[in-house]
Amino acid sequence: MAVSEKKTGRRQYSPEQRLLAIAPMLSHNRQHESAAQAFRGRDRPGRFSAVGVAVGQRPSLVCIAQQIAAEYKVGETTVWRWYCRYRRGGYRALVRKRRVDI
Repeated sequence: MAVSEKKTGRRQYSPEQRLLAIAPMLSHNRQHESAAQAFRGRDRPGRFSAVGVAVGQRPSLVCIAQQIAAEYKVGETTVWRWYCRYRRGGYRALVRKRRVDI
């Protein structure tokens, strides 16, 4: 995963990386499959382990968001922002906007 750190010194993820990061949260809302089942081929083993979740029960979105934040080394708020942007505007909403005042 190539992450840019130009100008600001902070990690800057591409839209594709953001979408892959929140993918388990998107599949969580489907009725007949868990986040782990939907993306089993792409996830590393144990990435979304349901620690503290009863057998047969899916982890909550909050739990998934916390795990994504820890893995990508971003704040939990950032993960929720990516999720909300995608839900409202699709893939195009994840693209970084150019500032107009510069």
